[in-house]
Amino acid sequence: MMKKIFTQKSKGKLIAELRTLQDRLTNLKDTERLFRYYYDNIPAYVYVKDKESNYIFINKKCEELFNVTREELIKRKYTDYDFFATDMAEKLRNNDKLIMQSGKSIETEEIGKPEGHQNFKLETGYRYYLALKFPLKDLGGNIIGVCGFSHDITKQKLLEIELQSANMKLKAALSEIKTLQGIIPICSYCHEIRDDKGAWEQMESYISKHSGAVFSHGVCPKCYDEQIRNIRSKGSE
Repeated sequence: MMKKIFTQKSKGKLIAELRTLQDRLTNLKDTERLFRYYYDNIPAYVYVKDKESNYIFINKKCEELFNVTREELIKRKYTDYDFFATDMAEKLRNNDKLIMQSGKSIETEEIGKPEGHQNFKLETGYRYYLALKFPLKDLGGNIIGVCGFSHDITKQKLLEIELQSANMKLKAALSEIKTLQGIIPICSYCHEIRDDKGAWEQMESYISKHSGAVFSHGVCPKCYDEQIRNIRSKGSE
């Protein structure tokens, strides 16, 4: 009788524990789905790497960028050398090492050519990323990898570079602009102008030197009539 009661109690306790475990697993799966939904919809490249800088998690945006699925990360190891050119991959790896060695987060711009072996979708040319990275720690506080959020800011950087170039051209143009200021000494008869060294030169030449203006010569109607009269007068003599 006691054995039967004990057995019934043990079964009841076991069933209760199994139900509790099942609820926890369900909650865990719900949490995992929520986690993936959040990171798959965030407007950034989200990734997690282990201590050897192998990717162990990427969000949907990274999947599209790398042309690799999360499931493929389980089948083989992928590093930045699979997705980026060597110079950029080395910069990314060095940043990872710095984070794991210092235990501190960093915010930095990462620049390079995304011409890795695995990726065929990225445009050629330099890409600019604003990255926020921080150390990944286990429950004991030990650093076991790196987490990161990267935003592609290539369009903004190209506009910034274009604006800087335009500003430099504007400054160069402004430095070449010459202006006429103050009192200009001019001859009342020949209209030549005296420069700051005391030399006299034609008005057109002086103005061109100090303003960048270029003269084209013609004849106004008044002068035309006067010159015609002079020519006829001389011809009749």
